[in-house]
Amino acid sequence: MKSKRLSRNDEVTMMQAATKPEKLLFCDLQKCVLDFQLQEHEQFLTSFNTLFKLVDTSKHGILNEDQFMQLLELM
Repeated sequence: MKSKRLSRNDEVTMMQAATKPEKLLFCDLQKCVLDFQLQEHEQFLTSFNTLFKLVDTSKHGILNEDQFMQLLELM
């Protein structure tokens, strides 16, 4: 069974709820930073993904030269 992935806010809340959080493990810090970066990249690429899907009429995720030129013009 796949476990639910916690958001960064959920992880911080859980850590704050601990009775005596004395140390922050590097792997926990790293996971929080990487999750935050991923969310920011996804948000940054939202408009590009929308334009790409508009141009990719075949819905294969591959653009031909004409579609690529159309994408550049839209950007």
